[in-house]
Amino acid sequence: MVMKTLGKGIVTNIEVAGALCAILADIWVLAASLKGMPISTSQSITEGVLGIGLAYVALGKMSIHEIN
Repeated sequence: MVMKTLGKGIVTNIEVAGALCAILADIWVLAASLKGMPISTSQSITEGVLGIGLAYVALGKMSIHEIN
């Protein structure tokens, strides 16, 4: 639910990248949890979506103006 909401509002065309973002966020949350670090799953997925958007901009697949 969080991914669907964030994907619609921040970055367009994020269906495939959204799946990758969710998997990477899961790995990050697991690693931080195993180390005993405090972690926010919502913040992890939000930053992942923004990171995917910035990567798309860097690769020329979208304009910086498409990130809301």
